[in-house]
Amino acid sequence: MTRKSWLMSFVYLVIAIVLAVEVLPMLWMLSTSLKQNGQFFTDPPRWIPAHPTLEHYQTLFTELRFTRFMINSLVVATLATVISVGLGALGAYAIARIRTGEKLFMPLLFVQRMAPAVALLIPLFILAANVGALNTLWGLALAHVSFSLPTAVWLMIGFFRELPQSIEEAALIDGCSRWQALLRVVLPLTAPGLAATAILTAIGSWNEFFFAVVFTNTPQAQTLPVALSNLVIPIIETRWGPMASAGVLTVLPVFIFALLVQRHLVSGLTGGAVKG
Repeated sequence: MTRKSWLMSFVYLVIAIVLAVEVLPMLWMLSTSLKQNGQFFTDPPRWIPAHPTLEHYQTLFTELRFTRFMINSLVVATLATVISVGLGALGAYAIARIRTGEKLFMPLLFVQRMAPAVALLIPLFILAANVGALNTLWGLALAHVSFSLPTAVWLMIGFFRELPQSIEEAALIDGCSRWQALLRVVLPLTAPGLAATAILTAIGSWNEFFFAVVFTNTPQAQTLPVALSNLVIPIIETRWGPMASAGVLTVLPVFIFALLVQRHLVSGLTGGAVKG
């Protein structure tokens, strides 16, 4: 074999290992969600359940009322995405085109994005408590915006800088105001970037656990990751079947969403990386 063949074989081996590490736990979770009670710890382990059942999924929606938590996650992720992308696009446009506060805001954005979430927890919790935002969906969404907004601005700056400024100047000459040029010309042309930013923000908010578990303690405001953690009760009993089923329901929407929008995600990320 040539050196190139050995290199490609090594690359494929690494890809296979990464896929196995990523996919096998999900397949085992799916298998566990379909097993009957008493079949979770068989020896040897069984990947394919002997008698598949959907009773654990039924338990989630009847006994544990997981529909409420799914709606909560959807509302929070939607609010966080709309706010982050809307404000992020405006902030990124100001920095990229008008050069407003670039030397000040760029380092601050970088520091805030790199800061651990626990560093923001106490001030955000005190602020939320003072304005009555604890145990509310909008309060949790704003907490998610605190870490998703810097990412949105950072990503969108590259897309705006890649767009030729002459296009906006032509719109201004034709009679558009700065706002009209932004809304009618710039944003439509940077749609892949907006889509990529929205996708990453939505997935991050949907999966977020740390802020959700601190800011909410009632079923009316808790999201799917928090509800999933509540099924783990080591002292009494861990409900393996419902927990695996809840894991599948948490991952499945994100998986389907990623499949539907992967084209926009790839084109958006590569487009923003060309220049800027």
